[in-house]
Amino acid sequence: MKSRVLLSTGIRNWYAALFLLLLLLAGGMRLWQLDLRPYHYDESLHAFYSWELATGEGYQHDPKTHGPFQFEATAGVFKLAGDSDYTARLPAAVVGSLLVAVPYFLRRELGKWGALAAGGLLAFSPIFLYLSRFARADIYLALWILLLVSAMVGYTREQKNGYLYLAAAALGLAFATKEVAYMLVVIFLAFLLILGARELGRSIRDGFRFASLSPLPSLFLFILSLSLPLFAPGIGLFQGLLGVTLANADNSAGMDGEPLGMGVYVATVLLTLSVIAGFWIGTRWRPRQWLLGFAVMYGLYVPMYTTFFTNLNGLATGVWGSVGYWLVQHGKGRLEQPFFYYPLLLTTYEFLALLLAMGAAVYYVRSRLFKEGSFPITGFLLFWTVGAFLLFSYAGEKAPWLLLHLVLPLALLGGKFVGQWAQWRLLPRVISLVFLSGLAALSLPVALQASYTTDDDPVQTLVYAQGSFELKDHRTDVVGWLERGGQVWADADVAWPWAWYLRNYDGFRYTYLTDYPPPDGVLVIALEAQEAELRRGLPDYAPSEGYRNLLWFPEQYRGWDPRAFLTGEPWQWWAGYVLFRESVPYWDSAGVIIWPSIP
Repeated sequence: MKSRVLLSTGIRNWYAALFLLLLLLAGGMRLWQLDLRPYHYDESLHAFYSWELATGEGYQHDPKTHGPFQFEATAGVFKLAGDSDYTARLPAAVVGSLLVAVPYFLRRELGKWGALAAGGLLAFSPIFLYLSRFARADIYLALWILLLVSAMVGYTREQKNGYLYLAAAALGLAFATKEVAYMLVVIFLAFLLILGARELGRSIRDGFRFASLSPLPSLFLFILSLSLPLFAPGIGLFQGLLGVTLANADNSAGMDGEPLGMGVYVATVLLTLSVIAGFWIGTRWRPRQWLLGFAVMYGLYVPMYTTFFTNLNGLATGVWGSVGYWLVQHGKGRLEQPFFYYPLLLTTYEFLALLLAMGAAVYYVRSRLFKEGSFPITGFLLFWTVGAFLLFSYAGEKAPWLLLHLVLPLALLGGKFVGQWAQWRLLPRVISLVFLSGLAALSLPVALQASYTTDDDPVQTLVYAQGSFELKDHRTDVVGWLERGGQVWADADVAWPWAWYLRNYDGFRYTYLTDYPPPDGVLVIALEAQEAELRRGLPDYAPSEGYRNLLWFPEQYRGWDPRAFLTGEPWQWWAGYVLFRESVPYWDSAGVIIWPSIP
């Protein structure tokens, strides 16, 4: 008996050691040369506003830059470790590393080897690696969502209240990170509602007796009642029918997404009613657990949106403005892409997770194995995958960084499928292992190429408003000029990421230079189109140096329509791009550096 216990303990230790090794590998890949790539437009904004918060300038939540979590977390790192290109990306790298270990807590549902495979897919995923080395909110949200899933699964399995409070914390952090959380929570609620609808219906007919509900419908009520006030602004989708402005789309009349006129009163009433409804539902279920969950969720949410109670208006911009602003952007079709955008990116970068998940879908559906366990994890992952693909494809904004939220359920589902191979017969197991090894051997170079290339070639479809390496090359000369006491005036159209790069120099200014020509004897950074106009006012300047400021993937695929796929043109383009990265050069926003004739 004792030997069995020792053997079991040894197996657990070896299994945990494998996950620890995976975590260390993921951490090394994410932390190594973290400051290698030039800063993306959005990255520079996020880093700059975090630096302002860290240096005492404060921070006010603005829905355009998503939730406050990344700014406050990055500012905290700046306080501890100083501000630099490396430390601004450090929180994302740490979170992206920790994320690969979370499947360990799903090992009962995914299977031991399935959980390890899922962790491996996340560790070496091209998009997860790329965005773990990127100062954007998406990687943080992925961790909160995976923790939410772990809490849901754990509560269903063990019915311990600690899992409810973990779910509440994950919700608070997710809603304080990025508005994509609303879409993902809707998918989860829909799944829980489908499974618990019959039991919920009986409880409602019995006089709203929710206290005796089983775990799945209990999770539905818990998450719904806590989140209900934050979903109230969604009524802005129907503001045309109501005849009031709940989410303003005319920025000349006010901020995008805010209620105007009578809409302010309607929004106040709706928000109040949603708070009352959530409280009523939660306390009809289990008062003590719900109130503690509410305290946990909003104990995180409120301080972050109010910048620790220094910006009380952050509650309005968070609770109503976040959803309102992005509803408006959806209507405007901002960053709109064709319907096949995400399949294009998935087959270019995440073909390993995609093929494994597709194999899993066929296998589990044909075998009817998607309803097993107290929490039907396979059915949930299939539902999450399809729901995310449909919602993100429908959304008006499509961007490379949003691919992360499609790959997360694919990696979990594909990992579970890999864990299944040990139960197969020898020949299918060997064939599948060879096939998997081949795909992995192809996938890893794709990940390394996207994250560690030291110039702007090859062309990557992940690049969208990315700073060019030419910009980084000129940075040394510009900083040298400032350190010698010179001044730098940057035109507002090309100010980012220069504003982040030159933040610590008093001689740096950015403005619209056509309205405010800089004095003689300064360095000017301007758009190429403005060079001639600036020269007329600055005759003593030396020849200018052109550079590419920001880069965009050329999007040769935009002209395709469904008929083009029948002619074979898209398939030829796809094969050339995937195999050889054949593409026309990046689109770019050109800049010009105009030096004084006498340094």
